[in-house]
Amino acid sequence: MTDRRRRTVLDLVDAALRAVDPRRAVEAALRWDAGSVVVDGHRIPVRGRVVVLAIGKAASAMADGAAAGLAGLPITGVVVGPETDTVDGLLSIAGDHPRPGAGSLRGGRALLDAAAAASPDDLVVALVSGGGSSLAEVPAPGVPMAEIEDLTGALLLSGAPIGDVNLVRRHLSSLKNGGLAAVTRAPIATLVLSDVVGDRPAEVASGPTIADDSTGADALAVLSGWGIPVPPAAARHLRSAPPRPGRDEGVVTVVGSGAMAAEAAVAAARARGLDAGVGSTTLSGEARAVGRNLARTARPGITIHAGETTVTVTGPGRGGRNQELALAAGIALEHGPDTLVAAVGTDGIDGPTEAAGAFGDAGTVERGRRRGRDAVAALETNDAHPYLEATGDLIVTGRTGTNVADLVFVWSTVEGPFPYRRAREVRA
Repeated sequence: MTDRRRRTVLDLVDAALRAVDPRRAVEAALRWDAGSVVVDGHRIPVRGRVVVLAIGKAASAMADGAAAGLAGLPITGVVVGPETDTVDGLLSIAGDHPRPGAGSLRGGRALLDAAAAASPDDLVVALVSGGGSSLAEVPAPGVPMAEIEDLTGALLLSGAPIGDVNLVRRHLSSLKNGGLAAVTRAPIATLVLSDVVGDRPAEVASGPTIADDSTGADALAVLSGWGIPVPPAAARHLRSAPPRPGRDEGVVTVVGSGAMAAEAAVAAARARGLDAGVGSTTLSGEARAVGRNLARTARPGITIHAGETTVTVTGPGRGGRNQELALAAGIALEHGPDTLVAAVGTDGIDGPTEAAGAFGDAGTVERGRRRGRDAVAALETNDAHPYLEATGDLIVTGRTGTNVADLVFVWSTVEGPFPYRRAREVRA
């Protein structure tokens, strides 16, 4: 029964990923019609070129979708993603992730140069997806790239939510927080594949074409709140930088999101005759606490959640937020009810591992024990990956080409709340 349910969950993951396929989503949102580019129903006259600027983990697929949607129309531009991919007519650059590096700097400069070269007769089509905050970067004047790298690393280890991480990055960058839009004279259309809770376009990839009303003082407050020392150049910039001048954002549309993926998975489950529904589409919080809570409060049937949890890294181990969530759920379910929890990153990557996520169920602890492993110790040391690899609970998909954050499946045959393991209690 468990193996069959696991195979079914993986099939539902496939259905969710098809629903947020970046190429199809962008192609459906773009078309060329009688001298205008039509973007999600909005008509934009174009007398010059279409300049495609694609940023993020789904950059290549989104650029392919733009080329298909604008078939027959010459396009130019830049694609900055995790790998160098061939997209006809576009320069492709591989950036760095999860911390920016030399590739990110090359990509960021190429994006700014292409935007600055666009004329008022052109149209800039910005294709923005998650991961872009790291994959493309140009530091603000006077801020060394090394300081941005160090602050990014410290924030990611602190357990700060991605909104806080990106707020800081926005204000240390010439590219983010509307920086890409600020350098161009062309009208802009932004198509967003959202990986953020709430699907706010300004937060995806730190808003290269969309400025918000936050300030450098807000960024300093975030760093202070997480106890992160601010290096001198970054501190000077955040204290003194004026707000980014606003400009017309043009057309902005979200073409894919975690909520869309969850709804597609529910539809696929119901098509199989299964009782399924969408739970939260704004799932957040410390991964282990979320996993434990979802395991304890399961309802009969399949509940599918979307969002992004966080991990406060205090141990030397290897893993990711979805693996920690699944392991915590497995610990909570030990000797417990017939419930299966699966947490999956829609980009196919969970932390610095080859896994997309993992399963957790009532047998996760015992399977580890038979292999000489201690589930609680693994969780306490942020070492979920080797534990779940040993128990056969990892989910490995490879890179999916999309990115709408995470999906969590909770499949139970009984009603919660359930008692859960209290021995050697793990911190939240």
